[in-house]
Amino acid sequence: MKPVRVGVIGLGMIGQIMHLPYLKESDAYELTAVCDASPKLTKRIAEHFGVPFATTDWREFVSHKNMDAIVILTINHSEIAIAAARAGKHILCEKPVTFSVKEGLEVKKAVDKAGVVFMVAYMKRYDEGYLLGKKYFDAMKKRGDVRLIEVHDVCFDDML
Repeated sequence: MKPVRVGVIGLGMIGQIMHLPYLKESDAYELTAVCDASPKLTKRIAEHFGVPFATTDWREFVSHKNMDAIVILTINHSEIAIAAARAGKHILCEKPVTFSVKEGLEVKKAVDKAGVVFMVAYMKRYDEGYLLGKKYFDAMKKRGDVRLIEVHDVCFDDML
């Protein structure tokens, strides 16, 4: 089976730590395009991951022909998701998909009309640390022992 040609838009910490490395190491996907508002970051990510198409223009990115699907990791997702659906791209969108019900319904309408697959992502859903934390939380809840739970994530110094 041919790999799914994927583009990633939004190249910040979550993209660099989670999505890009996983897409690159999997034989099921081929990274074909990247996009970010930062020209320097876009260029560095494209070089680092060997991605042939890089742009800072999200409209140019969405209309790129050498993509079957896109991963949306930006701050605002709805406008990009609607344009991607209209361009016939399948979509994996990080949460939150939208900031209002109205926007959500607009995304759904575009996805339904285009007949593309749309999935909401949460990159920590199957993370071992998350699962272990959930196990501890569930045990505390069962004992009625939940007082305060504080969670921190870690940022790495070697991000591009």
